[in-house]
Amino acid sequence: MKGKSKFKSLSRVFDESDPISFDPKRERYVVFSDCHIGMPEFDENKGLYLKALDYYYQEGFKLIISGDNEELHRYGIEKLKDKYKKDVYAKECKFLQENRHYRIFGNHDIDWKKQRRVERNLHDVLPGLKIVEGLKFAWNGNFIFFAHGHQGDLINDKLGKFGRVILRWIARPLGISSGTSPAKNYIKRRKDETEYYDWAKSRRVLFIAGHTHRPMFESLTKAERIRIDIENAVREYISEKDPKKREKLKVKIKAKKEQFERARKKEGAKDQRLRLGQAELFTPCYFNDGSCLHKNGITCIELCEGKIKLVFLYDKTEEANIDKELRAPTFKLLPGDSDAKNYRRQTLEEEKLEYIFTRIQLLG
Repeated sequence: MKGKSKFKSLSRVFDESDPISFDPKRERYVVFSDCHIGMPEFDENKGLYLKALDYYYQEGFKLIISGDNEELHRYGIEKLKDKYKKDVYAKECKFLQENRHYRIFGNHDIDWKKQRRVERNLHDVLPGLKIVEGLKFAWNGNFIFFAHGHQGDLINDKLGKFGRVILRWIARPLGISSGTSPAKNYIKRRKDETEYYDWAKSRRVLFIAGHTHRPMFESLTKAERIRIDIENAVREYISEKDPKKREKLKVKIKAKKEQFERARKKEGAKDQRLRLGQAELFTPCYFNDGSCLHKNGITCIELCEGKIKLVFLYDKTEEANIDKELRAPTFKLLPGDSDAKNYRRQTLEEEKLEYIFTRIQLLG
């Protein structure tokens, strides 16, 4: 079986996770992963992340951090606590105090695989925190499964903390550490994504992962989603009779084409395998919230109002974000907050969970 190790490991975590009852129309969750706090890339987005936590706290969301919260491959936990205890950990603690905080460990914070390490190293800033390997939400016989996604990898999972020693003292000095990282190696990323998809489809679950740093919605990359948008816009253009509306559609199609070319160039020509290489009808079973390290903002996933949403948080004053408000409806993170006046929240994609689960059950 292709990806046998990852299939086996993900299945183990799924089967060992106790189901948590989930009401998609009443409960609200936001999913972040791959903050890698301590990294310069995180510090560039820290102000945005803190305001995002304020927004989701005030809006009544529960917080899920799905792995690689701390960058322990490079920094000691005491150094990170000293640097972030008054802001990042303080805001996360507000969710924890109201039983609105879930944590999953990843490969860069695999130290938290042992609960005694969590108690010894994190309970002074996050009292009572429990960190697990996976979460499983249950609703009407359907499951939403959360895991970081490193499961089954030799270096990133099976060797545990010893894998960090290999990366730090052998692989990185030799310049070969990127071969183990799906965030840096397109071959590794596509392999992992395909295995996530195949596993989730075989188990008929909605799987939300991190690890690759690439946002995914309904098993599609950004370029693939734009391709579908263009196809739909062309069909709309053909059937539209109003000249003014046709002209607007023409402008929209041209803009989408430019977006597609940029996304395709960013993903890389060698990474162009439509719909994770699936020839059959694709199943919308794999989602990825991305990371907090993007150069122009942060991506996350929301579960609320009976829907799943891929959301982009950004600073509108950044040069790369100048035209972002033309792409989709955009809202201020905290209206009236002068400190967050330039921060925006934009829903890139959304779909009803009932529709997603129906496709998974019928096509899985």
